[in-house]
Amino acid sequence: MWKSPHAQTILPFAKRYPSLASALLRTWDDLSLAQDWKNLEVVDLPECGCAVIKGVPKNKKEMALVLPMNMALPVTMAQLSQLFSALGSEFGVDGPHTVYLGIVEKDSSVVYYVLREGIVSPLEVPE
Repeated sequence: MWKSPHAQTILPFAKRYPSLASALLRTWDDLSLAQDWKNLEVVDLPECGCAVIKGVPKNKKEMALVLPMNMALPVTMAQLSQLFSALGSEFGVDGPHTVYLGIVEKDSSVVYYVLREGIVSPLEVPE
């Protein structure tokens, strides 16, 4: 089916969330092969009907989370709010307040955007 070396890791989550299957695989491959993230694992978030990829970015010490997304699938503010609630349940009250959106383009490239919970003052936003 898939030729990626990571397909067996992704397959259970791809079956659970078929609309996100290709985004999950492409994002995992990009993070592990091109971005050189370490200790990757998939975290299932059934409360919001998705899975995120957890790992440690290159030259960083703290873990980060990526929500794989397809460009064609619409996402609402309510769904993103639900994501942060699910992350709070999964990681505790002081769960992550920042998530990267890994948006898979039509050509299979992945573009990353930072999503933060709540309102962020301009002083906290890097230029």
